[in-house]
Amino acid sequence: EGNFIGIKPYGFQPQAFFFDMDGTCIKEESLVEIAECAGAKNKVEKITEQAMAGKIDFSTSLRQRVKYLKGLDEKKLFEVSSKLKLEKGMDVFAKKCVSQNVPLYLISGGFYPLIDVVGKKVQCKSYVANRFEINSGYLTGELDGNIVDKEFKCQWMKDVCNKKGYDLSSVVAVGDGANDKAMLDAAGLAVGFKSKNVLSKSIQVYNGVGDHNLLNDFLTQDNLFN
Repeated sequence: EGNFIGIKPYGFQPQAFFFDMDGTCIKEESLVEIAECAGAKNKVEKITEQAMAGKIDFSTSLRQRVKYLKGLDEKKLFEVSSKLKLEKGMDVFAKKCVSQNVPLYLISGGFYPLIDVVGKKVQCKSYVANRFEINSGYLTGELDGNIVDKEFKCQWMKDVCNKKGYDLSSVVAVGDGANDKAMLDAAGLAVGFKSKNVLSKSIQVYNGVGDHNLLNDFLTQDNLFN
């Protein structure tokens, strides 16, 4: 394993970037941070690690983790969202995407309203995440709506490409865990950001440095005289 393996294919010009959020766009695993507010950080963190490594089904793990949050005040979600930190280089890279008119999307196995905050920070075009079921201002310990698992992530990316007219072979997917596998397999270029071993056969680029500035090279035009 090296720190940075893989180069941009000659002539590859990305039409869009699709990022996972937790541990990829932001430093934290947001559900673990929320669980800390409920006094269940260690339990949730352990299940999260197993899910990311592909040792436990994501949907099953998500339901298990969310149950630990039953009774949590909804206001705590906004407190956590205000503390989330972008991974190194993400801010600069996102601004470069905007300046070059290359759209950035977030697909998260995490949750609203946290993705609202992160999405605005990186000026992404659109985003999707899971939702907590909330009753009278408190989390019920259940989920509301579809689960953003690996199949959902992949399909959402494909749907966006169809709607916006992007060629799937010309988009870049960036992720770090098992829940990103299908999305990475389907994208034209797959980047593993400090990714788990379960993704080793799904990525063309491995970013072990932990700095998204390395992606800036993927936005530059190739020199035709090389």
